[in-house]
Amino acid sequence: MPRTWPSSPCGRRWKERRRGGPRPAPDRATEDPHLPDQRLRIHTRDALEKGEKPDRIAVLPGWEETGCFSEIERAALRLTEAITRVSDGHVSDEEYNAAAAALTADQVSAIAWLTTVVNTFNRVVITSRFSVGS
Repeated sequence: MPRTWPSSPCGRRWKERRRGGPRPAPDRATEDPHLPDQRLRIHTRDALEKGEKPDRIAVLPGWEETGCFSEIERAALRLTEAITRVSDGHVSDEEYNAAAAALTADQVSAIAWLTTVVNTFNRVVITSRFSVGS
């Protein structure tokens, strides 16, 4: 979990975990929100190893048009895409409110942090012309 200001809800959770406090069970919707990213192929092996079904991975680029994903997963995917495409404008109130209606505050926070970190690394890789192997 990213390090945050101690006064934020996320920061308090970080401090709890550092003290050995309870850790919630991973949720597939927030565990790996960068799957819809254009670098899907890089993360497919990890997703398969974590038990994801190949059929769901195959239809991930068209997640909005399939019935393969739960309401929570769809909310996570929608928010992830909105954050990833923030350079096109911003995360709209509609997108944020839809995510907040289906996800907990912790899940929204985790998706925002993880998506931002992954997108940051992607931009560094793109800018540096680093070649990522298949």
